[in-house]
Amino acid sequence: MTTLYHTTDAAQQILREGFRDAEGSYGLRVLTLRGVFLAVAPADINDGATGDNVLEVTFPDDIDLSDHAIAEEGRPQWEWCVPADLINRSATVRLLTEDKVDEARSGRHV
Repeated sequence: MTTLYHTTDAAQQILREGFRDAEGSYGLRVLTLRGVFLAVAPADINDGATGDNVLEVTFPDDIDLSDHAIAEEGRPQWEWCVPADLINRSATVRLLTEDKVDEARSGRHV
């Protein structure tokens, strides 16, 4: 399984209705991306994320996310922009408690 995280202000709406694609550069100046930003650890304001809620997004082993990786020279791989449809169809999503967010952040290797 692959577990990634999404920081948001709209956790309850996402849990009810599913993810929706957004469009943005996510820090990249040359390329506009469309999808849902996910990371190996819960992002915070220092990473450019906004929101007080963190959703854990878990994909089964047979889902290959490599085409959705955001590669930045000189940085370890930790970001993805995944189509909302793929997440809604294939992943398990749950809202994390603050303790679980802290636990997930403590394991961050970025």
